[in-house]
Amino acid sequence: MYESDKEAERYAPFMIVLTCVLLCLLVSKGNALLPGYSVDDYLLTYADADPGMYLSQGRYTEVALQWLTRQLGLRWSDIYFPNIVLLLLAYGALISLAVLAVRPARTSLAIPCIGGAIIACHPFFSALLAFREAALNSLCCIVLLVVFLHAWLHLTHNQPLRQCWSTHLLAALALAGALGCYQPALGIALCITLPIVMQRAFSMAQRPLREIGRQWRLGIPMLLAVAFYILLNRFLTWHPDVVVDPRSQIVGWAELPQRLRQFAELLYQLLLGGTALESALLIKAQGLLLLLGLISIGWRTPLKATAFLILYLFLVVLSVAPLALSSIWWPALRAAIASGFALGMLATMTLACAGRLTRPLAAGWLFVCWGLALHSSALLLDQARLNRWDISQAQLLVQDIRRQFPDLTRPRISLVPGQWRYPATLQSAMHDHGESAFATPWAIQGLLREATGQELEWVYPEEADKERCTHSPHWPGEGSLLRKEDVIHVCL
Repeated sequence: MYESDKEAERYAPFMIVLTCVLLCLLVSKGNALLPGYSVDDYLLTYADADPGMYLSQGRYTEVALQWLTRQLGLRWSDIYFPNIVLLLLAYGALISLAVLAVRPARTSLAIPCIGGAIIACHPFFSALLAFREAALNSLCCIVLLVVFLHAWLHLTHNQPLRQCWSTHLLAALALAGALGCYQPALGIALCITLPIVMQRAFSMAQRPLREIGRQWRLGIPMLLAVAFYILLNRFLTWHPDVVVDPRSQIVGWAELPQRLRQFAELLYQLLLGGTALESALLIKAQGLLLLLGLISIGWRTPLKATAFLILYLFLVVLSVAPLALSSIWWPALRAAIASGFALGMLATMTLACAGRLTRPLAAGWLFVCWGLALHSSALLLDQARLNRWDISQAQLLVQDIRRQFPDLTRPRISLVPGQWRYPATLQSAMHDHGESAFATPWAIQGLLREATGQELEWVYPEEADKERCTHSPHWPGEGSLLRKEDVIHVCL
């Protein structure tokens, strides 16, 4: 056999799984290729964020990316399309590497294809794609995770450190760079590597638990990456002008009891109750399929089934732990994208060991993939719907201001949204997603500019304006627009 044929045969499984995963990404997240705006997109369409804001959130890699695009004379919202395309390709590569690494030898390629499809269709990643301005940062994060995983897979627990220190260092630096893009990268790395370690231990050792303990060296890159991240973050935020974002600080002891209750409620939603991005039926179907797979494994090897169950619950807790540790409760589900990897990796592991139940379970997981893809697509479609509502509302508002005050060439606008919401509701509305830009004061100026093409200065309303709006008519009613010099006060 020619050398080229051997290379083709070596990479054939990866290409097969990658093709399947990319098709699932296109079906479930293809709407992300269309123009869309989150509240952050409205803010950053014509302006760059303050680097101190990114540093305060521990995102030093994002600062470097913003500097690079500024030198190129570009803005992130203008270049979202190529970055989203490359992001989907990189995400597909990461998923394919992960599910193939956890696949036991001599099992059908259909099993990692199904596991990869579950991760690809999971809607939490769609919530991240909704932020078009973050596409380049997300792309950099995923590419660095691919580099980390590729290096980590070349490590073995019995290899002396002096022979593989460069591989450890490469994996650690890549993961530290990914953490500088987005901190949930650590959860993704652990949700990929821990199942691989456990699968190897149960596949190749008679005493798997002891074998897991012997593989402690495989955790060195993660420990080094966290150490690099903490040290570099401390160095970059020492300047007094950098105000640390509360989301990057640890919750205090006084708030801990309430935070534990909030954390327990979130875990219940993820494991049983359902969220705005996943119906309760779909989550219960996932739990049932995992349980049936574990029961099938438990008949023959109870220890393996127990270990797999503990691992899955641990990974779910791990994927949302950063939300619980933050000093403010900010349950944005896009920060829990690691839970999609936990589900897909465990589904792959149980399918590979389910025996006669493999085919029925595979059919059930295909139903889950279909449901996850529908939720992912609906989330991005809801965003497009909300964008239409906001832009239409902004155009009507500016038109009304021009009609009532024609002598003002460049009016300044102060808007009090109050408790205003659209009468129509969005199914995927949740914390930090699906909210009108009118409800986010710092996004309104960008919204007005994008809707009308006019530079209309935004003035933050004072307490007196808010108090007046509690008793005055609301726009578009008569008397809802009040002029004070060149400022138009709007009660929405």
